[in-house]
Amino acid sequence: MDAEVKEPLGPGVYRARLPNGHELVAFVRGRARTRAPVWKPGDRIRVTVTAYDLSAGWIEWEETKEQTL
Repeated sequence: MDAEVKEPLGPGVYRARLPNGHELVAFVRGRARTRAPVWKPGDRIRVTVTAYDLSAGWIEWEETKEQTL
């Protein structure tokens, strides 16, 4: 699912908003946290959300401006 970063909460942890208005905590999993870029509010990311917990999700990748052109 696509999401927009609303605010950083800690290293590798962000509050994100889905297109339908739902907000969740998105985080980078495991060792990828040490290599992950720092996203700023307004950046577009892709998250995976499980059906069991809609309040948290994993960040998959960043949608950069070059990719959207």
